[in-house]
Amino acid sequence: MRVISVVIDIPTRPGDIAGRFHNLYVKQALFEALRLHHKKNIPLHFAPGAPSKYGYAKRSFKYNREKQRKYGGNAVDLVKTGASREHMTHNMELHSSGAAEGSKKPVSATLRLRFPFKGGAGRYKSDTPLYRTITIDQMRREMQAMTDQERAEFAGIFWRTYWGYVQRHRSKRKRSQFSRPAAWGDLGTATPRAPKPAGWGSGQWGTKFKL
Repeated sequence: MRVISVVIDIPTRPGDIAGRFHNLYVKQALFEALRLHHKKNIPLHFAPGAPSKYGYAKRSFKYNREKQRKYGGNAVDLVKTGASREHMTHNMELHSSGAAEGSKKPVSATLRLRFPFKGGAGRYKSDTPLYRTITIDQMRREMQAMTDQERAEFAGIFWRTYWGYVQRHRSKRKRSQFSRPAAWGDLGTATPRAPKPAGWGSGQWGTKFKL
């Protein structure tokens, strides 16, 4: 099974956020970025412009002619009956492992897709030609491909989602502090603790695309 990883920096844990919440928000942000990647970009791999955009292997004239004769249509790469397009754009699995902080294993999130036919999950010999000239391994590489723009967008979604969770956490905690009964303390003299500056750390996380 081939794995393609996208590696970017993760945020340093803010001083006012507990480690367990930091780890939770990192994973939730990774999942959100993967869900949006699946929703927006995976369908593009079945579009007519995908070969040039993602660097697909060139199909021969004979291959396309036989494909059109057998399946009809416009000989779009990765599309024959449309079953793979339908299955892979509507089904996925998300998994995570490790932690952003407090674990020997770096945090990672995985998007798993499979072609809906024998060998589509990589459990069979991947170098066997599929429809004579294109192998399953080649098709998986084409599905895993990402453009530089998509990688940048992925990182941006992760960043915005993580800090969105952090801000909601802080707002919820602030509302909780000011809604406590007076017997719990003198709110008039309470001084809230200022959070430590939060920035980007040197840690890394990886997303794995398994097909």
